[in-house]
Amino acid sequence: MTIFKSIKKGVGANLFAQLVTLLIQLICIPVFISAWGVNLYGEWLVLYSIPSLLILSDLGFTSAASNVMTMEYRKKNYYFVNEIFQSTFVLLVVFSFGILLLTPTLSSILYNNELIILNYISYVNFIKIVTIFSIYIVIIFQCNLINAYLRAKDMYHTGVYIENLTRLSEFGCIIIMLCNKLNPEYIAFGYLLGRLFGFILYLCVFLIDKSVINYGFKSFKMATINNLVKPSLAFMGFPIGNGLNNFGLTYIINILIGPSGVVVFNTVRTVTRSALQGVNIVNNAVSPQMSIAFSSNNIKLLKKLNLNCCRFSFFGSGFVGILLFFFGIYIIQYWTKANLEVDRHFFFTILFSLPFSALWLSSSVILASTNSHFLIGKMYFLLSILLLPLAYFFCIKFGIFGIGLALFLLDFFMLICVLYESLNMLNVRLYDFILQLFFIEKIKKIIL
Repeated sequence: MTIFKSIKKGVGANLFAQLVTLLIQLICIPVFISAWGVNLYGEWLVLYSIPSLLILSDLGFTSAASNVMTMEYRKKNYYFVNEIFQSTFVLLVVFSFGILLLTPTLSSILYNNELIILNYISYVNFIKIVTIFSIYIVIIFQCNLINAYLRAKDMYHTGVYIENLTRLSEFGCIIIMLCNKLNPEYIAFGYLLGRLFGFILYLCVFLIDKSVINYGFKSFKMATINNLVKPSLAFMGFPIGNGLNNFGLTYIINILIGPSGVVVFNTVRTVTRSALQGVNIVNNAVSPQMSIAFSSNNIKLLKKLNLNCCRFSFFGSGFVGILLFFFGIYIIQYWTKANLEVDRHFFFTILFSLPFSALWLSSSVILASTNSHFLIGKMYFLLSILLLPLAYFFCIKFGIFGIGLALFLLDFFMLICVLYESLNMLNVRLYDFILQLFFIEKIKKIIL
């Protein structure tokens, strides 16, 4: 399969993924608000951010293993790929037992010490929801491992389709339950049922596809795990940072503003992040090809892929951002039937940061795809930690607008760090990159 065909299939699969995301986002928020009201939905969003913390328990090993498997599979080093697969599987089993044993106890501590303040969800239901989410995450671990295998085989698009059929099944379960006005613990169970369906699909594809790669313990090697530690820890910077952003900011807003503020934050972020949907489509499709190009030392192709990704992300997100600038607030009011009062300063600050966010996300793909992302992972982790006290202070002083300011600073400093690392790796000067990004050289030739 040529690189062009692989990217084309990846783009098609990711386009389907973004359509699924759009469908879920468009329907879920108004249905949740209609079924439960703003306050209960706000508390649910606090609990729904817990899976983003639990997913950290794999310590980034699946992502790191996926890159190595992709590069080694291209070299036809199948037995080493199987060694990585089985070693990662064993590690995930160990982590899964840890989650299932510790999560209920830790949840009880969080609730009883009022670290999570809930007025509409009882203690018993809180424990039920968190326990269900812990099982949900354990299943996601195994789905992600099979996805890593599919990526290595240049079947990345197949994994994307299965993952999004899984999300649709989750969505179907929760919509049925919401229409019957069932309580939050049933909604959590709906997510679990949908995920189980998806895992069965993953297993069917994995077992039907005859290969030397298989489940088991025989090829497990601790040395293989040790070699994955550094890139794994680097990958952890991103999910931990995202977890801190999702859970931490949600928690701060819930404390200082209340559940209604959480709903406003989540809704605005959902609408504005739509500008990044196309960016994610291209980034995800190109990532496997960057791993393959790196394994064959094709620097020219890496430069081309990186530049085109960055161009698309910057101009694409900027275009959508301009549309949202004029119509975004009206869309939110129509979408939520005018149940939400949006802070315009917060909304426009989030919009302004979109091109910065899009550019650093695309520029980081080459680093993440080649396990060369240690510095930016660490930087994102540190900036996300600094974000929380800053967001807390800004929120006290400026309200929810302060949260937008803190997020803008995060994106701005990440852009500086990521561009420095990625351009250094490609041996490209920032000045030359800017000229290429904005087509300045081509414009000069046309004019002159």
